[in-house]
Amino acid sequence: MPHRLKSLVKLHYETIDQPVVFSYRGPFMEYFTNTILEIFQGSITAQQVIPTINRKVSFLLVECFQNILKHGEVVAGSDPGFRDDGLFSFRIQGSSFIINSINMVQPEEANGLRSMMEEINSYEPQDLKALYLKQLANSALSDKGGAGLGLIELARKSGQQVLYLFEDAPGGLVFFHQQVTFCPGKERWEIVNRIDEIRALYDQMNGEHTLLYYKGDFSQKAIIPILEMVEHHMASSSEAGAQGRKAGHVLVEILQNIAKHGGDKQGRAEGIVTIGMYNGQILLQAGNVVSETEKEFLTEKLVYLRQLNHEELKDLHRTALKASLKFENKMKSGLGLIEIAQASTIPFNFEFNPSVDNRCLFTIQVSI
Repeated sequence: MPHRLKSLVKLHYETIDQPVVFSYRGPFMEYFTNTILEIFQGSITAQQVIPTINRKVSFLLVECFQNILKHGEVVAGSDPGFRDDGLFSFRIQGSSFIINSINMVQPEEANGLRSMMEEINSYEPQDLKALYLKQLANSALSDKGGAGLGLIELARKSGQQVLYLFEDAPGGLVFFHQQVTFCPGKERWEIVNRIDEIRALYDQMNGEHTLLYYKGDFSQKAIIPILEMVEHHMASSSEAGAQGRKAGHVLVEILQNIAKHGGDKQGRAEGIVTIGMYNGQILLQAGNVVSETEKEFLTEKLVYLRQLNHEELKDLHRTALKASLKFENKMKSGLGLIEIAQASTIPFNFEFNPSVDNRCLFTIQVSI
């Protein structure tokens, strides 16, 4: 199993000024529309987003994802049984909400989309309503949706040009890159084009067989829809249902570890996690910023756990569980870490890297 914590650390440093980042690569299903919206709603809880802005961004998220479902082609991924329909991503940076997507379309549809995007971006925001009504009146609906109406709505509701790029994709298809930015008060020319950055992220996730990448708040409201999304995907792509359930359990323990050890000065539990598959195994990576005291505790526990065999871990788990039930040293029992070590099919990896405010970034990788 490859050691990829360096990639997780790189993602952390690249998004140091972005409190919320979500990227998903895999099959795009109708079922995921509400799940992605729930992930966004959960992740912005600590960001104190104004309700009117929340509603507008939520609309844009749903419309962007629906456009992928309308226009995207279903393709096979690099892993057996794994569909890779492209990438969907959103992030918060300063006062900007940035939504990026990559999906594959047929060449003839790319030509139509290109013409539509050029026309939409030539209009001033106040004139887009007239274009919307014109398209609604003069164009028929097709199996790919209604005459670019969703794309017009993205430009209308965001108040910005919709950035895009077309490039060749495998199998004679075309990659359709799209970026929608919502940033009240910014002019069109002030919007930063992140399409190249997202393309590099997609290539990295594809090369490392990563399904999902999330950075943000790890409260219960935020992590439950992430768990549901992962479990739903694994139920449809993993040959062994037990493996998926086991991975879900370990992921809960990892996220709870972040919530326990990763609180910031305001008491928020923030961290970063990636979920992927490699050679039939599920690869979980997570990280959070910890104090020097927490670093010492985690190092001592993890170094010790990594040298134990299966039976020794089983005995230690039994002892720790009894102590926890008796409320003996409940917070420092390390019960969750023991369960993570037990579940990993090979010895887990962990690292500490410098971060801000005399703290450090703790990262861990577990294989299921």
